[in-house]
Amino acid sequence: MARDMKNWIQAAAEMQKLLDIAVRDEEEERIDHRKKPRKAKAKWRHDEALHCIKRDYIGFENDESTPLMTDRQFVSHFRIKKDRFLKIREDIIQKKIPFYQGNKAGSGLTGASIEARLLLPLKCLAYGVPPHTFQDYFQMSATLARECCINFDQTIKSLYEGEFLRLPTEDDQTV
Repeated sequence: MARDMKNWIQAAAEMQKLLDIAVRDEEEERIDHRKKPRKAKAKWRHDEALHCIKRDYIGFENDESTPLMTDRQFVSHFRIKKDRFLKIREDIIQKKIPFYQGNKAGSGLTGASIEARLLLPLKCLAYGVPPHTFQDYFQMSATLARECCINFDQTIKSLYEGEFLRLPTEDDQTV
């Protein structure tokens, strides 16, 4: 019986050594998250996105084969006529709204085009999905996609509030 007890104590001591080694190895493997290298930033291809937008939706100047999408398909995708979209784009360009002005990102590279910044929120509204859903086609980060939706809302309100977003007048109600 003393012998069994001695064997049991030796086994427990060996088990404790193995546990100590395992804990020490685990602590050595832990890396401070602040020292880990950061993930590489995504490189968005804004120029390719603009090319695809013009090819698919708007069309290139002096090219009868574009856009690939007809006006009816544009309406079914965006729930707005292409002429109305182009009018909104022109109104925004004329008002020189800062979010849509210039095409340079902070790094000096080309940023998302005004077409991408306007079509993304329209498509999100048409499909009822969050902004990051179409970030791959429009080649923009989830943050920029969200900012596009927020700025689109504010811009439409500021541009058309007096004409369309007002309480009805008596003349409106008599029609």
